[in-house]
Amino acid sequence: MAEGVPAMARPTYDDNSTPTIVNTEVATGAIQWQADLAAAPLALALDRSSQIVIKGMIRPPQLAVALSNHDVVVLNLNDGSILKTFSSRYGKSTIRTSSMAFGDGPSKPLWTVGTRYTADAENRTVTSVSAWDVVRGKRVATAEVPGQIVSSGWNPWGTQLATIRHINTTALSQKRLPWSFHLWDIKIGRTK
Repeated sequence: MAEGVPAMARPTYDDNSTPTIVNTEVATGAIQWQADLAAAPLALALDRSSQIVIKGMIRPPQLAVALSNHDVVVLNLNDGSILKTFSSRYGKSTIRTSSMAFGDGPSKPLWTVGTRYTADAENRTVTSVSAWDVVRGKRVATAEVPGQIVSSGWNPWGTQLATIRHINTTALSQKRLPWSFHLWDIKIGRTK
């Protein structure tokens, strides 16, 4: 280490550590609440709406957290209580969620994007974009394209998603780079 440069503390993790979300007031540093998680967080999304009334009940502002154990936990932002937990598994395969956003509109789905590893003999990777009904904890729509998600970003309303994917290529003669950029308009079609 260079002389005069302070050593930086590095966090250490072991199998006995508990991932925790801590809601802290920025101005004072006071902890408002904290919530232990069952696994490490991979992605999160804040519901951009303030409290709204649904079917005569006030729904609190929410924080959704995708966990490394393939669960999604939805927390009440007012007090940190868990409102809902559901699995993001897709049949026999799993999805490693990399980003999330609450959608806009009356149904307000929770959108997730990640890489799904297929359970077939080829063990392919696909980018999976799914809409979730948070109240029921059920997937209501999914779109998939080949490749592994590298990066993604949402607009503030959860209606557009930009992704960069790595496409698995086996032919060495291909001249193009195995990267693909997509801009998705995120909607769920309705039938009458």
